[in-house]
Amino acid sequence: GGWETKAFGWEEIGKHASEESCWVVLHGKVYDFTSFLDEHPAGVEAIVRYGGKDGTEIFDAIHSMTMLEDFTPIGTLKA
Repeated sequence: GGWETKAFGWEEIGKHASEESCWVVLHGKVYDFTSFLDEHPAGVEAIVRYGGKDGTEIFDAIHSMTMLEDFTPIGTLKA
């Protein structure tokens, strides 16, 4: 894609764990789901619980990768 790759460390990602700012790591990419929270079919809390964390395992258990196609990652997880 045409998005600029920015790498985020866990220290930065961990600050975004609330409804005001909710970042979730999925498959090594960082997504800002803040504006999507109210639209999430399973509710706000289901995403906020994984804010600032890696939600890959729970995401894969419930969703298909095609659902991520609507979202552009804000960056990647710093190695």
